[in-house]
Amino acid sequence: MRIISTFFLVLTALTGAAYSQEAVISPPFGMKWDDSKESVLAKYPSAVSEVDGDLTLITIAGNESNEFPSNTDFVRLIYADGYGLVKVSWVSEDVKSDLYGTDGVEAFDRIYIALSKKLGAGKEIKRVGMELYKDPDEFYECLEYDGCGVWATFWNGTESSNSASMLKLNGLGRGEGYVSYSVEHPNWYKRNDQAEENDASKF
Repeated sequence: MRIISTFFLVLTALTGAAYSQEAVISPPFGMKWDDSKESVLAKYPSAVSEVDGDLTLITIAGNESNEFPSNTDFVRLIYADGYGLVKVSWVSEDVKSDLYGTDGVEAFDRIYIALSKKLGAGKEIKRVGMELYKDPDEFYECLEYDGCGVWATFWNGTESSNSASMLKLNGLGRGEGYVSYSVEHPNWYKRNDQAEENDASKF
């Protein structure tokens, strides 16, 4: 199962903030930051819940609800002890046999247009071929490798730069990729800062 990593702050530092129309960006699909784990599991009874330290990951299959887009692979919610729901990620089904990235880019753009009506223009980072990229049919391969290419748009909330969301086209290999959208609450960063402080204090 794919891991959606955190790198909004890195991209913000590199490119400058892009603020949304919301103070704290809301999660998608009618979800709310104060939704409890129990309410989510009651609404999506087939969801899988996993505990990893102080985090609880709830993964909902795309066919679990007609509230999700038809091309949804899964939706993942992350809860942190003491903080509640801190992150929601959506991942599309794989785009296949798309050597030049045409279908993936079109899927990305459709979602971007919908999000921009809610969040504003966003900040785009669309570039490939920084390294390892020689031919147009290596589009997804380039996106797969760190430092070769990025195809993403991100937003920050008006209340906090730590309220962040990102739409991203990801590479899986030659002609294959997927689209993801993740939203992080400011408490996600508070939790991570606290975890780092706790680790450092062990010295």
